[in-house]
Amino acid sequence: GCPFNLQILINKYGKDMIPSCMGIYHLFSDDKLVYIGMSKNIKKRLIEHLRDDAKVFNNVLWFCTGDKTIDKVFEIERNLIKLHNPILNIQHSKPFQYATL
Repeated sequence: GCPFNLQILINKYGKDMIPSCMGIYHLFSDDKLVYIGMSKNIKKRLIEHLRDDAKVFNNVLWFCTGDKTIDKVFEIERNLIKLHNPILNIQHSKPFQYATL
């Protein structure tokens, strides 16, 4: 997939365009991948990110993980973080933190 501007999507089509599924999402500052996250509810989590005044992303990409177990989704997330090494994934074992780009 190709990253897109989440705020524009919401403004044009509404929040219901975001699925409420469990999955993995990627946050981008323009075309640079800055964070990979996992959520039981992608819609809820992305909207939380949008509300954060300190957000440093403007584009997003996500995928739902279907019937995979939460342990399997965490494993996929960890592997993606290791592969891409996004700057805001400071330490995977800690809660989400923003860093200076």
